[in-house]
Amino acid sequence: MERKPLVPQEGGERVYVQQRYWIGTLGPLLVLVALLAVSVIRLATGSSIRLDNYVVVVIPVVLLVNVIGMRQPRRIVDTQAALVLEGMRQRQVFPWNEMTSLKVREFAFTDRMYLRIEPSGLLSGACWIDQGKYPRFAELREKLLAKERELHPERAKFQKTAKRAPRKRTR
Repeated sequence: MERKPLVPQEGGERVYVQQRYWIGTLGPLLVLVALLAVSVIRLATGSSIRLDNYVVVVIPVVLLVNVIGMRQPRRIVDTQAALVLEGMRQRQVFPWNEMTSLKVREFAFTDRMYLRIEPSGLLSGACWIDQGKYPRFAELREKLLAKERELHPERAKFQKTAKRAPRKRTR
């Protein structure tokens, strides 16, 4: 079965595939499922604590949003026409020229980046990217930051311009 092109091919296409995807994505989901199962068993046996009531309500919502909403893309395709996020058997296509808002948040002590793209639906357009798990991600990072500066010049002064090299452990 031949796959259809993701987006119209206008020029060079850069593909970023996350390494260790299943460990980083399914591991936390399995921990949440185990915590939910323990809370349900405690509620069924009558030996529950107050926290179990919250767990039974909140964790199904978190699981639903993470699985249906694709919060961690396995594959990112950058073409001249669009940015494509793929994962959890889903594909979200965001044409570069139709983006009305792009928010890139990098966190100081990790290589994680939160990306919010508009226009998008309720469960699409927001994802977490572990920059260290994507080979050659620096090129796409710079392109995303440039697009954010273009769409939101008022926020440009808050962007990090250069990423410092990680500190080496001395012990």
